[in-house]
Amino acid sequence: MKKMLFLIAVFLLPLTAFAEESQKTKEFLEGTFSTTIATQYKSVGRSKFGNKGLFSPGINLDIGKGFSLDARSYLPMSSGYENSKKNAYTLFYETKLFSKEKYEINVKSKQLFYDIINGNRHNNYQETGCKLAFPKLINFENSDQIIPSYYGIAFWSQKKNNSGYNGFAHIFNIDYVKKINTKQKVKYYSNITYNDSIGDSGSFFSHITIGTSTDIKLKGNLVITPFINYQISLENSVCDKNDVYGGLIVRYKF
Repeated sequence: MKKMLFLIAVFLLPLTAFAEESQKTKEFLEGTFSTTIATQYKSVGRSKFGNKGLFSPGINLDIGKGFSLDARSYLPMSSGYENSKKNAYTLFYETKLFSKEKYEINVKSKQLFYDIINGNRHNNYQETGCKLAFPKLINFENSDQIIPSYYGIAFWSQKKNNSGYNGFAHIFNIDYVKKINTKQKVKYYSNITYNDSIGDSGSFFSHITIGTSTDIKLKGNLVITPFINYQISLENSVCDKNDVYGGLIVRYKF
């Protein structure tokens, strides 16, 4: 029952604003090629490839009216996790609620399908999520921003007897966006995650993550985003130690 209510909320909430958001029909297909290289692959606090690095190429296509399609791979950068390689296919929908008000809400919903490449495909699972961000609540005269947000995620396996991929995560986040100059901003962020029965691990606040990132715009439509995070463990079943990890995201928009 809890999962059904969550799914209904994820998809009905953004659709209530569909009529409010009037977007122009795109004459040409637009999208972004991106590649993420990171020292670790983290998913709601868990290190999916242990201490191995992550290589994640992908493409995102903007299909208009707030919808986009994304396809990418998650690959370990060294041996030992060949059976954990996977592809991910995602449908996104983005919109705004109360766009003329100080309490404007940016909504981003997703439906994601994971496909295990080399391992047992009975372990394939899905992920449904919705992020609510409040960009106008706290603003400064110098264009700096503090943006609180909530991100709810439901995980479930395609096989009923695979409880390791079932559960919820609730992420409470605060971004501080600092304007450096007219072209450059730096984002500082912190969040705390409540794991609700993912992998039969119980329900508790599992970890805190603090970090920073910035977009470096190069010639053409190329953007490089370096980031670094520090993850603080609050219990041992999700992450049993504090961890530092970082990486680089390269995007090319076409």
